[in-house]
Parts: sequence; structure tokens; C-alpha cells
Amino acid sequence: MSRSNSTKQGRQARADAEITIGKNKKVKIRFWVELKNETFLASGRVMLLERIDKYKSISEAAKSMNISYKHAYQLINKMNQLSSKPLIETSIGGEKGGGAKLTKMGKLVIKEFYEIKKRIQKIFEQGFE
Repeated sequence: MSRSNSTKQGRQARADAEITIGKNKKVKIRFWVELKNETFLASGRVMLLERIDKYKSISEAAKSMNISYKHAYQLINKMNQLSSKPLIETSIGGEKGGGAKLTKMGKLVIKEFYEIKKRIQKIFEQGFE
């Protein structure tokens, strides 16, 4: 499977809202949050933040999502640049090596993303009643 097919399948699997119409039709939508006319949050970015919180490591989070460390780092860097406060804090070196942790702001934006997602799903379902 090519990387583009893998990415496409990943996006389809991460539909942010879905509704079944009739027997065999599904309508799926994705949304993202922009700041300063740039993508700030989307389902994949939120998943990355959640995995960093779980593994305490950008590298392990990236591996678990089948993306490169470089790509994960670029996404985190962009989110941190756009945010009023950092979402992730990293540490380097030490006896156990470096690590990463989600900040309070990181936890807040994840919560806000899911609140938006819930509202969109509700509106989406009401539109097809």
C-alpha cells in the first residue's frame, strides 16, 4: 500500500462526523480549527497530542501513528507556534533520556476540540432528520 493510500484511508477512518442515509449511504465530514489562517487542530493532530500524553515521547507517539518523527515534530512545532501557550513541553538528555509532556494548554485544546466535534455531530444529525 502506498503512503498516499495509507494517508487517505487514515483520514477516512478519522471522519469527525458520520451519518448513515438509507441502507448503504454514509456521509462523512472532517473539520479543522484554524488560527491565523493556518491549520491549528485537526483529528490527526489531536491524536498526536493524545499519544504524546500517553507515551511521554514524541518518537513513540509518532511510531504508534505510523508517521515519521520529523513529521510529528513539525506538527507539534506548528501548533506551539500558533497557540498562545505551548501545548507540548520537551526535555532532553538526562539519565533516562528526553521526553515530552502535554501542558495544561494542550489538555485544554484537546477538550475544546472534542466539544466542537460533539456540537458538529449534533448539527450534522439534525440536518438529516
